[in-house]
Amino acid sequence: MKRITTLFFSAFLLICTSAVAQQLDKAKADQKAQLLLNQYQADLELTIEQVTDFHHTISAFLIKRDEIENKAMAPEAQNSALSALSKEETTKMASILNPHQLKLYKKLKPKIQPM
Repeated sequence: MKRITTLFFSAFLLICTSAVAQQLDKAKADQKAQLLLNQYQADLELTIEQVTDFHHTISAFLIKRDEIENKAMAPEAQNSALSALSKEETTKMASILNPHQLKLYKKLKPKIQPM
């Protein structure tokens, strides 16, 4: 019985630790997304509604980028995956930004978010 209790407690701690680690990754991504948002904001002149969507999108893609960078894969495959992710992010931004803002975003992105 003691062994089952110990096993259950260990499994519970592992699950809790994993959940906390994911939240920390999300918190770090949110912080970095805020820094990137600040760099874009002056040029893009985002509305209040756009700021929220822009921030959430950048944060989500930062997490995806981190996952790709931490996968064990050949450099060519990793570069290809990062390139595809960057294109996907730009496509998502097209639904958030107006055409003028999107044009500026595409111009600024290589400087602010280099691959």
